[in-house]
Amino acid sequence: MVLNTRKILLIISSLLSTLLVGLNIIYANVKNDESVSKQETTLDHTLKSSGYDFYLSDSKDDYPYTLAKNMPDGNKLKFYNSKIVNKAINNKTKFEVMKIDDYKNGISYEVRDHAGNIQGWTNFNSIRDENINKKQLKNFINAEIKFVDGNKNIKVSYLYKLANQLKGNNKQLALESIKEAIPYKQSHSLLEIPTLLQGLV
Repeated sequence: MVLNTRKILLIISSLLSTLLVGLNIIYANVKNDESVSKQETTLDHTLKSSGYDFYLSDSKDDYPYTLAKNMPDGNKLKFYNSKIVNKAINNKTKFEVMKIDDYKNGISYEVRDHAGNIQGWTNFNSIRDENINKKQLKNFINAEIKFVDGNKNIKVSYLYKLANQLKGNNKQLALESIKEAIPYKQSHSLLEIPTLLQGLV
């Protein structure tokens, strides 16, 4: 009887251990999903708040040449005619980012032009922030790209120095970009790419 009791206790102990391991795995996965979801929400908010500040890249290696009308979620993709996309690229038509979503090993952005004529999905590295064309920001952006790429000669203090030399909205853009660049340099997560560096890193 004592032997049977010991066996029962051992079985119960083993089952409890297995259950605890399973619960820990579930908890870890939930926390990870919450973290990713939080990052997506942050990026989503940041890009949306930028408004119609983005245009499609003119690089032939990028995704806009096959701008999808629908999200590639298992359905057959439908693409915009290349003439429509090329016209938007050549005219530097302004787009807003409406939504972000996971796609394969990257993320896709749902974009829409101001007139509402074009709305579709493009790859994360296929849009550019129009502010990168400002001459006043050129030196800062080049330095920030080197910073996030790990160039040891570019310190965050140098970025602040460059930012503080700017004025008005340009200074504000640079200071905000530094805040975004610091965590991105550590994680290199697609969900933390600085708004100003979209498509450049």
